[in-house]
Amino acid sequence: HFSRRFTINHSSVTKGVLTKVLHFDSKADIEQYIRGTGMPATYFMPGFYMSNIPGSSLRLVNNEWTFALPIPTSAPIPLLNTADDVGKFVKGILLNREKVLGKRIYGATDYYTIDEIVKEFREQFPEAGKTAKAVELSHQVYKDGLGSKGMPAETQEELLQNMRLLSEFGYYGGGSLDESHSVSHLISEDR
Repeated sequence: HFSRRFTINHSSVTKGVLTKVLHFDSKADIEQYIRGTGMPATYFMPGFYMSNIPGSSLRLVNNEWTFALPIPTSAPIPLLNTADDVGKFVKGILLNREKVLGKRIYGATDYYTIDEIVKEFREQFPEAGKTAKAVELSHQVYKDGLGSKGMPAETQEELLQNMRLLSEFGYYGGGSLDESHSVSHLISEDR
């Protein structure tokens, strides 16, 4: 029994609109290969790492905390606290082998919007966060920012499409977290 980190083929889910989500599609190819072998497996699919937010998406700009991505600030993002929550999902997979065999387990605490994240930041850090804001960047501004850090144009487009899939098609293709949470919540009951 293997637990792997793979994902949905988003080029297919988006019907060819987003064809450069190689970060995800390459993992989907591996999942497809494993399924084709008949090997028993469960597929752990981590959400958007919370650790990616501070310093990159949420940072000081002109002395104001700004959370900026190239998607609407109302887009749902499945957040995962890797340090605290990955083990809960993996343990749930291992303890519930028969229930989850062959399934995809979505590793996310919940869906949050950029607006909700900024609101939470303001509440947790009232002084620093009093002027915090959520900003939707244009696609070109986002890519230009990546380019200024030395990323080649192809990588800029791939990262942009990874972000676009959050709002346009859903990180998990719009999938619910309920079944995945039932696995991780069983761990709490077993303690």
